[in-house]
Amino acid sequence: MKKIFKIFPVSFFLILFLFSEHIHSKEIYVVCDEPKGQRIDYETRGKNWKNIDDGFSNSFPTFVYKSDNPEVLNTHWPAGNPLNLDPDEIEKIVSGQATEKILTINDDLIESIQTGGTNTWITRLYPKKGIGVFLRHGYYLDESLYFGAVYKSNCDFNIIDETSNNLKSSNDLLNLEEIELNNLNVVTAVDNVDKNEVSVCRIRNVTLAEDDKGVQMFGFLELLFVHSKKTKIFNDEPGYGITISSSLSNASKNNDDELEYDILTGYSTIQIGEAFFDFNDYLLETSEGVKEEAFRRMVPYMRSLFINENNKKIVAQFGQAMNIALQISSGLQDINVNYWTPDPVLRDQNQNVKNAGVYDIKLEFQKEKIEEVSACLMKAYVSGFSYLTELNNSN
Repeated sequence: MKKIFKIFPVSFFLILFLFSEHIHSKEIYVVCDEPKGQRIDYETRGKNWKNIDDGFSNSFPTFVYKSDNPEVLNTHWPAGNPLNLDPDEIEKIVSGQATEKILTINDDLIESIQTGGTNTWITRLYPKKGIGVFLRHGYYLDESLYFGAVYKSNCDFNIIDETSNNLKSSNDLLNLEEIELNNLNVVTAVDNVDKNEVSVCRIRNVTLAEDDKGVQMFGFLELLFVHSKKTKIFNDEPGYGITISSSLSNASKNNDDELEYDILTGYSTIQIGEAFFDFNDYLLETSEGVKEEAFRRMVPYMRSLFINENNKKIVAQFGQAMNIALQISSGLQDINVNYWTPDPVLRDQNQNVKNAGVYDIKLEFQKEKIEEVSACLMKAYVSGFSYLTELNNSN
């Protein structure tokens, strides 16, 4: 299936990411409807998954941004009130007032984070779509239950004294084509290792898919989680490292009957329901130093993230990575990997902008490996949020 989107022909980097900071409004006021969504619970003792409809009855979250304090989003999220009690009395018991650190703000997205105790909230407000998507995850102090949740609301945006840059251009509009590929075959490899106080979870997934014309492509995705409290790993320090690698390729066999990959792109994003995740803030690394030749042929570069006592600034990105691990592990939602072409990192492919497109591949795993994938990613999630809590409590 193909979808055509009209977008304005600014630089292709902006077309792909839509994340440059060009909103400079003095004040933004947002009022949202009752958030509704789903929560995923994982009971550690029985190793049971539960998928629960969840929401906040009679609660209407509000958000205020002011340019004189550009790093903060002021929020008021009243507690759920299914019995329709006096809101002022509830507010005296559980205050809904909070401040969140802004991560991204532009015409398309306002994103912020709030952490406290064993809970993390991530707010994503989409002005052009008129919706808010809210991620929450954490665990009980006795570690008997870990949970993650996604909520959605319709929201009203009121922007006062707006001076945001206008992306419109007098040039012709570009066609951004979204192509949904059909999965033909999936091969999955799982490494779930605990050794010498280092915990490793690595998932490698290769999907053979085709478009509606029968053109076949290989979609590759690797998720690597490494946690060490004492042993030096990334940057010669202990901590928690995450690496994400991907590619979309045409493949053919050479004279030696070996697969050769014509890489279309190494840039991807992940979509889970309404939530959209990119990895632009991750460190970009070439794959040339990887020992495995097959990996180097298939993957042009990798994106990595590392958090420890000396590097806490990327806590939001780390929390998002943990949310991805939880959502994939549960297997309760459809997840798509979006491969963007031409690749903004591979400069020699950036010339043919009019062929810009997004190839969507549903994330599926080899049937025999599904339980291994779930156990591996759940371990990464539990280990990651336990470590994040330790870092928060060490302040």
